[in-house]
Amino acid sequence: MTHSKPIDILTFGETMGLVIAEPGPLEFAGNAQLRIGGAESNVAIVASRLGKSTHWVSRLGDDAFGRLVERTLRAEKVGLTVIQDPQRPTGLMVKERRSPSLQRVRYYRSTSAATRLSHEDIQDDLLSRASILHLTGITPA
Repeated sequence: MTHSKPIDILTFGETMGLVIAEPGPLEFAGNAQLRIGGAESNVAIVASRLGKSTHWVSRLGDDAFGRLVERTLRAEKVGLTVIQDPQRPTGLMVKERRSPSLQRVRYYRSTSAATRLSHEDIQDDLLSRASILHLTGITPA
């Protein structure tokens, strides 16, 4: 019998590479920042910072954005189950800060690795150890 540590919050869903262009439209932006974005990973990061044990499950492309997602979550002490998909890219979100109060967000995710997520990607062992399972509506859709 395995005695694995309990997980306070298990999250399951897509995290994307995030490009934030500012100021103005992307084609005129003087600067851009690279980050990650996704509700499930955001919840895991915040809970981890609050001292909770967290674990995130998803699919990522074998690319720079996928490595950025993994590295960022590991640095935040989030446990990971990552299924690498060499055939599909990591999803991408682009935010343009068009003015201090207006931004445009575009998603490039229709063919991302995470579109192949399945309930089979969550191991029974993870589910049995988790107190809370967090996912958003887009993941099961």
